[in-house]
Amino acid sequence: MPTSESAEAAAHHPAPSDTNQATGYRLLQPDAVPGQPRQKQAEGVDQEQATARREKDDALTTEVQRATGPEAAWEPAPSVTVRPLGTSLDSSRPRASERLRPDTHSAVPPLENFVTTQGGLFFLLNFLKREEVQLRIQQASPEEGLTSGWGWLYRLGKELALDENDPIAGFLALQMGLDHPEALANLPPLPAREHLLNLAGQLYSRHGIWQPDLLRLNARVHYTSSHVDLYASLQSVRMPVRLAGLDLDPCWLPWLGRVVAFTYE
Repeated sequence: MPTSESAEAAAHHPAPSDTNQATGYRLLQPDAVPGQPRQKQAEGVDQEQATARREKDDALTTEVQRATGPEAAWEPAPSVTVRPLGTSLDSSRPRASERLRPDTHSAVPPLENFVTTQGGLFFLLNFLKREEVQLRIQQASPEEGLTSGWGWLYRLGKELALDENDPIAGFLALQMGLDHPEALANLPPLPAREHLLNLAGQLYSRHGIWQPDLLRLNARVHYTSSHVDLYASLQSVRMPVRLAGLDLDPCWLPWLGRVVAFTYE
């Protein structure tokens, strides 16, 4: 039987209530389910959540497959065979290097080359290809004599003191069908000389490059009947020449019948 003292203590220290006084909701105690330990109840909740997640994932997968159709179903990637470098996928097929090897019986022109100290002469092609210069070349009469683009290049190079003892002179003579480089001296003078030199001065004087030093470039030139490729050292690149646009690839020049390219290595 409770004494007066225990009743008084209970009045001052009431037992914990399972009801939230602020909300009025009854709080569920961890072991509110009779006969089940707390750990077992937690395991049951985890299993229910995992089952619910699996069901949701399965439903989403089914929805995606229905929307994309059976043809979009995932298939394993085909196996890839890794071969050593340099081996052909088909031993019966020749390698690319073998297919590109010059054939003495084909119509491919032979590749010729020479070394020059006057490689900058080819920079003048970018001047000659300008629209205003091309217009003057087209207006030139047969009586003026320079009917070849190579002749215009040679005469323009002479204005910058082209070294005619350089192998490039022999190359120019060959392109114009001359028997020897000395025959270049017999070519007619440069048509509209004053006009072209004034134009070159206007375009390049601010860069300070329209002078004999422009032609001085150690280079190797490879050429065929359709292409001319100039190779020079990367250290030979000159910023004023680049800013003037003279060492950019001239590309296809119909008045020469060649594709011309510059490569710095």
